[in-house]
Amino acid sequence: MTNYTTNAINLKAYNLNEADKIITLYSRDYGLLKCVAKGVKKTKSSLGGKMDMFVANKIFAAKGKNLDVICQADLLDGFIPIKKDYTKLSYAFYCTELISSFAVENDPNSKEIYDIFYAVLEYISTAKTEKELRWTVIRFKLSLIEEVGYAVQTDFCVKCNNDTDDFLNFSIEMGGVICNSCKRKIYKISQTCPESIKILRSAKKIQTPHEKFAYDMIVSTFNLLRDYLSFRANKKLKTPDMIGSI
Repeated sequence: MTNYTTNAINLKAYNLNEADKIITLYSRDYGLLKCVAKGVKKTKSSLGGKMDMFVANKIFAAKGKNLDVICQADLLDGFIPIKKDYTKLSYAFYCTELISSFAVENDPNSKEIYDIFYAVLEYISTAKTEKELRWTVIRFKLSLIEEVGYAVQTDFCVKCNNDTDDFLNFSIEMGGVICNSCKRKIYKISQTCPESIKILRSAKKIQTPHEKFAYDMIVSTFNLLRDYLSFRANKKLKTPDMIGSI
């Protein structure tokens, strides 16, 4: 049995028996992991709350025949503010669902994706307004889809490579902006506006939203990326409905 150490963030937990749980994690060195946390449900377990969702640990694990076993976990961050705020919790659930939807085992981009995931949980923890939360998750989505090979094109028309600023349309199927001259050639267009394109371009570069960006336009851009990611994941994501109900 081979032992290994890695930083990992808990995604999901399932009851295995009276004492143990199966934990799904995203690790910095190995991508998606599924491990057993033995005795975690016991009162005196050293793992305890370290196996809850939205907790980052440095784990020491042993390679098992079917599932690896978490032997030790040293807490890195529990992201406590997220768990005290329903709005923040909803956005964190959404980010976790996105990671779960696109994560793979032995991911070659695991370090970058882990760091993106860890950073968005930090930003969600410290955000003071929902405008900041939306912006933070827009940035997360743009970074994540770039790492998994579905980067959104905002500088050139994805149909003709024209770099005109006359972008009023976005293609979910092609993953980028469409110039007006190509609009009639694309089967499915999601109507947008120059303001959303500006937001997408700006979100790639800056950490906090500019005051000139209206909240309703940030919401519209957020939803545009939501639809694009659902298309790429080939399923309707569940957690955006939580955010829509806030």
